[in-house]
Amino acid sequence: MNREVGLPEAMRILRWCSAALLVAGASVGAPAIAQVGASISIANDARLRGYSISAERPVGSIALSYDDDSGLYAGVIATGVATAHAGAQLLDVQNYGGFTRRIGTDLTLDLGLTDSRFTSYSSMTRGGGYTELYAGVIANHVSSHLRYSPAYFDRRVSAFYLEVDGVTQPLAGVSVTGHVGLLDEQAGRSLTYPSSTRLDWRVGTSTSLGRYDVQLAWTGTSAGSRDPWSRPGGRSGWIVSLRRNF
Repeated sequence: MNREVGLPEAMRILRWCSAALLVAGASVGAPAIAQVGASISIANDARLRGYSISAERPVGSIALSYDDDSGLYAGVIATGVATAHAGAQLLDVQNYGGFTRRIGTDLTLDLGLTDSRFTSYSSMTRGGGYTELYAGVIANHVSSHLRYSPAYFDRRVSAFYLEVDGVTQPLAGVSVTGHVGLLDEQAGRSLTYPSSTRLDWRVGTSTSLGRYDVQLAWTGTSAGSRDPWSRPGGRSGWIVSLRRNF
């Protein structure tokens, strides 16, 4: 059963997470042991694994995060969209939490859970969401994660998602990033939704302008208009984003 996140519920989530982060940061006492962060960002589109979830409309996000020296971390991201006919509306809310641990000189193990909920203003999902468990390894310039959702978008469909991300800095102050992901949706005995496997990718560059981070990226998916779920927004496109960290 789909669970749509409305504005009142999203505000309760944000208030709870904000209070939790502030309490956690205050309880630690020393800035070197724990860090509470926040950021705001805007972009011309919001993408989920290659698909536009904002109908290629502009979006804005607020993110809160907490990182502890023990390796524990948590956060929440709320995104709004400038719809074509209903003005500014809540698009989605994502909560996450996890744990990192050094397993070598240059390797870090990353374990965690993400819960993502979408409103009816999401052009791809029309509401619903999913919860994922993930495990990954992070190195200096590359990371890889395997994610599993037992009920992808609240359907009788399980999904595995394998992703690899990389970053390099060819020039001072300029970074080049790359991402490739493989989504495997298994419908099992479901007669409503077919099984599906597809790739998504993103290649981009970013730089800092004072307190702002600017990113330009090209992204898309191998399914495109042939997506078996009949999901719109699969065509490749440019993403331009601006972020301010606090």
